[in-house]
Amino acid sequence: MSDKAADVIIFPEQGDRLDAFHEEPIVDLGGAQTGGKLSLWTETTPPGGGPPSRYHANEDKVFFVQEGKNVLLA
Repeated sequence: MSDKAADVIIFPEQGDRLDAFHEEPIVDLGGAQTGGKLSLWTETTPPGGGPPSRYHANEDKVFFVQEGKNVLLA
C-alpha cells in the first residue's frame, strides 16, 4: 500500500449491496478503496432491526444515526 493519501468520491446508492441480517446495507467504501483500513456502510434499519449483539476483537465500530432513536436507551 502506498503512503500517499487518495481522494475518493462516494456517490449515494452506488456502492455494493449486501444481504446482512435481513437488511440490505450498501458498502460505500470497502477494503479495496482504503487498503483494508476502513469500511463504510449505509443502511436503513427498521425499528427493532439491526445486527445481533457481538464483539469484534480487531475492529472498532461506529454508528452514525441520522434519524430515529435507540430503543434500548429510550
